[in-house]
Amino acid sequence: MAVLAASTIVLLIRVFLLTGYLLIGAFIFQLLERKNFATELRETVEIRRNILAKYNISRHDASRWARTFLSNPLMENISLEWNFGNSFVFAMVTVTTIGYGNIVPKTFGGRLFCIFYALLGIPGTCLTLKAIGDKISEKLCALIKFLEMRVLKRPRPQHLELKTAVTSIVMAVCVVLPLLASVVYYRKSEWTYFNCLYFTFITLSTIGYGDFL
Repeated sequence: MAVLAASTIVLLIRVFLLTGYLLIGAFIFQLLERKNFATELRETVEIRRNILAKYNISRHDASRWARTFLSNPLMENISLEWNFGNSFVFAMVTVTTIGYGNIVPKTFGGRLFCIFYALLGIPGTCLTLKAIGDKISEKLCALIKFLEMRVLKRPRPQHLELKTAVTSIVMAVCVVLPLLASVVYYRKSEWTYFNCLYFTFITLSTIGYGDFL
């Protein structure tokens, strides 16, 4: 029976703890923000109803006019619904410092909790991502060493760290980025593939402009 290495056990523990941290954070954010969201939604619906009644226009025309001339401010005034899924995404983009800004806490309690949640979550996420990166680099290094010794018949492979770093970058750019972009393209059929590629890069680099969501 194979025994897991200590580094693998540490990695699994960190991933488990981070996942639990995200789930707990999502639950608390949802609890703190959903009441305020419901209030904002009611106010927005009431404003829209008043506009429809005052100007005697159809719902379709009102929505089209708002999107064209006002960038739909009636809908921008409120956040996305604070269901568990959106709350989990918010927790994830917070601790990874991506911060799209399409959903944000608006209550005092939500904003206060967000500060302390980020203070603890960001370092923990960095440690977890570092452990994942180290494990990937370790496997790539072993693969390169195997290929050089067994295939190329080199008795002593040199510059393994440099070769591992270059291989990691090439794989990220040529394999991971296009693959993830393809997944996004499948989910967002209205986007071009280039926009999906752009969105994936902006997300993975934690720039997080929020222009494509």
